[in-house]
Amino acid sequence: MKPHPLVKYQELNKKLNREKVIIGKEVFVTSDNTKIQYWEGLPHTNEKSNLIIGNYVSIAPECNFLMGGNHRLDWITTHLLIGQSEIKNDEIISNGDIIIGNDVLIGYQETILSGTIIPDGCVIGANSVVSGNKFEPYDIIVGNPAKTIKKRFDDETINLLLDIKWWDWDDEKIKKYSDILKSNDIEKLKEIYEKSF
Repeated sequence: MKPHPLVKYQELNKKLNREKVIIGKEVFVTSDNTKIQYWEGLPHTNEKSNLIIGNYVSIAPECNFLMGGNHRLDWITTHLLIGQSEIKNDEIISNGDIIIGNDVLIGYQETILSGTIIPDGCVIGANSVVSGNKFEPYDIIVGNPAKTIKKRFDDETINLLLDIKWWDWDDEKIKKYSDILKSNDIEKLKEIYEKSF
């Protein structure tokens, strides 16, 4: 299986004439039906948000990244009144950037809303609707609305992994230690880290 482009994000950046989508190395998208939904460039939106994805992120099929599209709930009407109103650039709003950390697993049919921050090491369960910045590194996140149900590791292991930052290693080092990275041998990884640094 080969990774697919995230809705040809380079074409999107070119179309908007800016880096709206920034993707780290070895981001694996398992299907080309994952989409970035955006409203930037339309006359009725303030959307200038970005999608920033870290290194070694895995994205399952049919995920949607909603970069904006929120109607104003504080106005009397949520309707755009196109052709009946002079107000523009403030009707369809964004809650900000979507930031996905490193080594994140995004499961099947996720919806990730603008303004969401998913820290390093998180796993998002299938069919979740994720919003906000309430999550911590290595959370397991599920549901609609999505919430943390547990941590992947204990605090000591999480702190070690955040110190090690294996996703920033060069390709040769990752290849050399891939058997450890693809195991649950935290002690061996700690030993390698202590010898290296």
